[in-house]
Amino acid sequence: MTDILNELVSLGEALFRHPNPKERRFASEILTVLFQHDTLQDRDNYARVLFHRQTFDQLQQELTSDSHPGTIGNLPQSNSPEDEEDDAYILPLARTLNALSLSGGQEPLEKRTPLSLLQAMVESFFTFGPNMASFLFSKLQMAVRFENFEITASSRLKVGTLVQLPSMDLKKFPWNSCKMSASLVLLLAAHATPESLYETLKTQSRSMGGMPTRESLASSISDSLSVKFQRAKRAALEEGKTTVMGVTLVDKYIFELLGRSVAEDYFSFSHTFVMGVGPEGVVIWQGFGEHGYRLDEYIRDGHAGVRSWDEAKQFVADFEKLASAKGIWSAKINKLYKKLFLVDINSICSADGPERPVTPRFKAHVKIHCINDVQCQDVTKILWTTNSKWS
Repeated sequence: MTDILNELVSLGEALFRHPNPKERRFASEILTVLFQHDTLQDRDNYARVLFHRQTFDQLQQELTSDSHPGTIGNLPQSNSPEDEEDDAYILPLARTLNALSLSGGQEPLEKRTPLSLLQAMVESFFTFGPNMASFLFSKLQMAVRFENFEITASSRLKVGTLVQLPSMDLKKFPWNSCKMSASLVLLLAAHATPESLYETLKTQSRSMGGMPTRESLASSISDSLSVKFQRAKRAALEEGKTTVMGVTLVDKYIFELLGRSVAEDYFSFSHTFVMGVGPEGVVIWQGFGEHGYRLDEYIRDGHAGVRSWDEAKQFVADFEKLASAKGIWSAKINKLYKKLFLVDINSICSADGPERPVTPRFKAHVKIHCINDVQCQDVTKILWTTNSKWS
């Protein structure tokens, strides 16, 4: 469980151990008031998540009993979302995100921007930790891929938290995956149409046919981040518009090695990140692999703050230098790569490092997916519901 839930469970543990029955009854009365507007199902879910009681009635019966109830530690409990069959663990996160979506759309215009709302929404996704975020993201991913959602008259995207997934494995949803990290940010920024959502998810999905192949790379021209950035900057400063871009640096040489059946012997430098460009500046989001960092760690360490135009200009210039480099992997290339993505490839791919040797030749291709004119209502489009099941 996450730190926040651990703290709540610790409070529940202390409550059950309280020696005074009057204090426990008083606590029961407080809980009744707190959850008076919730449905019976929601009250039962909270009883299971926070107190490990099967129902809210059981929780109150134990608190109001004159005998000392069992502690949480004496009852069967689950420490991870995948062990909880009814998905009760994700309800607090879903409610947190819903509250942000609803309040974000009601703030005065001068106090909200699409980019600031996107920052808040991405950060809030990790309120209850990376495991909970992975669990909820898996629901969003499946809902978008198979269009298992409802778009309301007000352009809200209603997604069910009770979507039943086949053999959910959190190891398949790691936040150090650059593609998954990018998918989250891009889906939150996408317009509330099935087409925009599907195409956005597809750009980061091999199974959906969105990832580059040797054939597609041979027939396509590399995108220019500098050109896309200047266009987005102009839209931001002259028209007040926000653009969100998924940027993928593709390792072309790894495909040549794949043709020789030796690609598995090398570490690919391919990487994806998201750049948001709005009137207030630029924000970059990224996660980086097993030996790098998770998206939530990147945010926690302050890297997803608003960058000035000068800082953004330098980032783009460094990226263009890296993308246009040629020849063997060198100290210069490694320095640029580390400056941009905060990972020292020479270190992790050294003889004493945890990874295989890096791709011996540097050949890069850039692929950029742009979401233009992102609005506040795009960022706050998702409302999580508890009455939709996967079928």
